[in-house]
Amino acid sequence: MASRLAPIKSYEQIKSAPDRLDDPHYRSAIRDLPCCATWTKSNIDAHHVRIGLFRGAKKPDDDMCVPLTHLMHVGAPAALHEIGERNFWNNCGVDPIALARDLWNLWMIDKNAFQVNAIEAMKVHREMAVLRTRLGLKVFKEKI
Repeated sequence: MASRLAPIKSYEQIKSAPDRLDDPHYRSAIRDLPCCATWTKSNIDAHHVRIGLFRGAKKPDDDMCVPLTHLMHVGAPAALHEIGERNFWNNCGVDPIALARDLWNLWMIDKNAFQVNAIEAMKVHREMAVLRTRLGLKVFKEKI
């Protein structure tokens, strides 16, 4: 019977493995997009979506970035880091996980057309957010 266990990695293999996906060019491209919550186009941060990911205290990979104004990210009483991700995303209606995955896929498909394609994808996500808000639907269930 063959073993299903993965081969043991050496210390050098573990040490040389990338800790997380880090793409500064992608983060820069995210910062060139409008805010996914307000559509403001200035002072944009690349927020790493943490909700729904089980990585503990580790910062998520760059493929989980979405654009947020600095004010919505950390600078206001109703900012994401002030009220928490679950409350923030439920209030604005945007599904950050779906948006982050769509943006990353568009980046991987064609970096040259990323800006145009990403804005079109964000428009669709914004329409879904408006619909969720009108129907009183939450992006994430309340904690029990």
